[in-house]
Amino acid sequence: MSILISGSELTCNDAVSVARNNEQVQLAPEAKRRIRASKNVVDKYVEEGKVAYGITTGVGKLCNTLVSKEQVVQLQKNIALSHACGIGTPLSIEETRAIMLVRANMLATGYSGVSLEIVDMLVSMLNAGIHPILPEKGGVGSSGSLSIGAHLALAISGNGEVVVENQRIPAAEAMRRKGLTPLILQTKEALSLINGTHAMCGIGSLLISDMWDAVRSLEIAAAISLEALHGNTAAFDKRLNEVKRHPQQQAAGRNITRLVEGSALYTKIKPRNVQDAYSHRCLPQVHGGTRDLLAFAQLLLEREMNSASDNPLVFADAETILSGGNFHGQIPAIALDNIAIACAVIARLAERRISRMVDPQSSNLPAFLAPNSGLNSGLMIPQYIAASLVSEIKLLANPASVDSIPTSGGQEDVVSNGTIAANKARLAVNNLQTIIGIELICAAQAMYLSGRQELGKGSEAAYHCIRKSIEPLQEDRFQEPDIIAATQLVSSGTLIREVERVIGKLE
Repeated sequence: MSILISGSELTCNDAVSVARNNEQVQLAPEAKRRIRASKNVVDKYVEEGKVAYGITTGVGKLCNTLVSKEQVVQLQKNIALSHACGIGTPLSIEETRAIMLVRANMLATGYSGVSLEIVDMLVSMLNAGIHPILPEKGGVGSSGSLSIGAHLALAISGNGEVVVENQRIPAAEAMRRKGLTPLILQTKEALSLINGTHAMCGIGSLLISDMWDAVRSLEIAAAISLEALHGNTAAFDKRLNEVKRHPQQQAAGRNITRLVEGSALYTKIKPRNVQDAYSHRCLPQVHGGTRDLLAFAQLLLEREMNSASDNPLVFADAETILSGGNFHGQIPAIALDNIAIACAVIARLAERRISRMVDPQSSNLPAFLAPNSGLNSGLMIPQYIAASLVSEIKLLANPASVDSIPTSGGQEDVVSNGTIAANKARLAVNNLQTIIGIELICAAQAMYLSGRQELGKGSEAAYHCIRKSIEPLQEDRFQEPDIIAATQLVSSGTLIREVERVIGKLE
């Protein structure tokens, strides 16, 4: 089985399959036809000496500088070389694969005017496991992520470095090993590899998957802490949530109800409070908002991933090339900023539940969940860590997409900062996964100290999943490995899989 690139049907789940599961990729026959047709129009423009941006002119502020027919190939080589000056840590292999997939799909729409060989090379590199080194910083999201795209263009032409089989080697050597021949970038091809929103969309597609898992994992963690604190289940009652007409709020309430189904909270245990604190009681409402933000962000990103994101665009039926702004990253930048905001909204609830569990006044359990508190600090400092990470997420939730700084001599006077939005959204999601891990540790320890029996089917499955990796805390110990292990339960999807094996798919 393989993912078929048609230019119109790519999803975030497809990106995850290719980026993380190394699913093979194929180019749809109809996409090949469209690509060839648009390439013919570009060649005709060059042959007839017509003026077209980036084809027979320079780029950016140099858009009015004409380039002769004999110079059009050199222009593309120069564009790749001059723009490949990104800095910072290389993007992960997963992110790189997602970016390559999205770029191939955008080119498959047939409006970019590149040769079929360029798209075939992207597909071949994905299937062969050749991954260009793409530095994460340097993009402002106006013409897309220019520097990231330029490093990709260099690799396709056999320049720069790539990672293949966990080795960082020259691109030309990697291609030789895999039986591929580097391409000479033809008219408009470097421009089409750098222009567009493929970097921010590729990163965003993976973050969407991670965030949906994070929301469900946090609902699992909240169910365990609800059990440990003898919480009130009324807030999750179907009747209560159905009279507020938000389907995602209702979904969050149903998830908690299913997780604690069969619990003694419904039969034998009197809730400690007539009303719990908001961090439990208002979870359906808050998670409902986050879920709606994620659905909105996913909608925007998937539309963008299946769009012609380039400039200029080639309309083969009319043999016309039009300049515009479809490369601009404002829409995906907004989506990515919403992912960071969604993180902040639910992370603060998790930290407050952690705080309530380690505080004996609200938990009725030993201080900081230490069996012999005083001599032992227990889980005092993990709450500090969670508080620190929440504060950082709040800063990361400040939108990049409302900021701008002119580039290219003022020609590109309003930029989206979409690549910055992608990078900070990634940091926010990583922080959130760690916060969830800390809540899992605290909730399991609180459950252990409470001596609770007759847990809900889902919360019991989650508790046992945690205990496979993390033993109960009897006395102070080095806790960094515990936090790493708990975070891994979240980021790997193990926690969700173990729970769903018992109660079925969570919403």
